[in-house]
Amino acid sequence: MMRSWIKIFFFAVVGALFFTTVCQSFSISPLKYHLTLTPGTSSHDVSLTVKNSSSKKQVYKIKVLGARQMESGRLAFMEKNSVAETWVRPEVDIVEILPNSEKIINFSVSVPQDALAGSHYLGLAAESVTGEAEKQVGVSGQLVSVFLLQVAGVVNESLSIDHWEVPGITVKKSWPAILSIVNTCVTELPVKGEITVRDWLGREVSRSDISFGLPLLPSSGRSFSANLDLPARLLLPGLYEAEVKVNYGLTKQTVVATKSVWYLPLYLWILLAIFSALGAVAIFRRKKV
Repeated sequence: MMRSWIKIFFFAVVGALFFTTVCQSFSISPLKYHLTLTPGTSSHDVSLTVKNSSSKKQVYKIKVLGARQMESGRLAFMEKNSVAETWVRPEVDIVEILPNSEKIINFSVSVPQDALAGSHYLGLAAESVTGEAEKQVGVSGQLVSVFLLQVAGVVNESLSIDHWEVPGITVKKSWPAILSIVNTCVTELPVKGEITVRDWLGREVSRSDISFGLPLLPSSGRSFSANLDLPARLLLPGLYEAEVKVNYGLTKQTVVATKSVWYLPLYLWILLAIFSALGAVAIFRRKKV
C-alpha cells in the first residue's frame, strides 16, 4: 500500500512542480496528505499553507477537488468527481494574503457513518483569482496538494478484464493483442500480468510479461496493446490458445481470460492452392477422356 502511494504521489508531485514553475507568484505546502479515519469520525488536523511571493496583495480561492486517474497513471483533479469531496470543508473559501506573506487554511474532515472502507484521492487546491497568474494565457493559476483519505475497514480487492482481443484467424506469427482492465474495488491495486500462447496439445509456445505501470486507483481502467511475436521456429498450422493472466492487489489475486486463434500460415494456403489446381486439372483431363 505504501509503495503504491509513493509512486502515485511522485507523479502527482511532478505535475505540481510543473505548475509551481508557472505560478511563481505563489506556492502551497505540504504537497501531500495521508489521513485514515473510521466511519462516523472527523478530524481537524488537515491544513494547507498558501504563500504569496509577489509584491502585491493577492486573493486565492480554496477548493476541494476529486481526483481521476488517466490512462497514463497520472492524476487529473476536478470538481464533482468524488463523493468524498463533500466530506472535506475548508474554513474559508476565499483568502487574501499580503505581499511576501503566508496563511494557513484549516480543513475539517468528516467521514459519514455509512461510508464504505476504501481509498479516496482528493486535491486541496489554491487558485489565484487576482494578480499575474490570471493574466497568463492558458494558465489556471491553480496549485494542488494530493490528499489521500482512507476509510478504515475491510476491503475486498477485485479487478475485471473488460476486453481481451487477439485475431481469430491469422497467417502471421505476430499477433496484435489488446487488453483492457478495470479496478472494481474501492482501493488502489498494484497490477502486473503475462500472456501465454499454447498449441492444441497444451504445450507452451511463448510467454511475455505485461507492464501496467502505476497502481490502478478505484474505478479506474487501463489498456495494454502489443504484438505477440511467436518463435521463429516452424509452427504447425492449427488451433492455438492465447491466455492473459493478471495478478493484482496485496492479496495476490488472479483473473484470467483466453481466446482461440487459428494459425493458418501462408505456406498452407499456397499448398492448398497447388493441390486445388492439380485436382482441377485432373478432373478436367478425365472429362476430356
